[in-house]
Amino acid sequence: VSLLSDEIVIDFTDPGSVFGANLFLAADGSGLIYSGDVNQDGLIDTADMTEAENDAFSFSTGYLPTDVNGDGITDTADMTLIDNNAAAFVNAALP
Repeated sequence: VSLLSDEIVIDFTDPGSVFGANLFLAADGSGLIYSGDVNQDGLIDTADMTEAENDAFSFSTGYLPTDVNGDGITDTADMTLIDNNAAAFVNAALP
């Protein structure tokens, strides 16, 4: 991506236009960014699940790293996203 212009345009319907083609394609053709790396270590795994499970058990709300779907509460919906992405071995694509 060139940072020389005032506008940056990335086509999220084409995984090849995103570094590492690290997108999930939805049924409508939209490119989705993976979520669930709670501890920011580059890998979605059980360590992320543990943090989310602890916050869900505490009924934690707000802008939290464990609220991976962004609805303001850490609950089973977040744990499901983390679990599915961990099972798919989702990890960061870095230069």
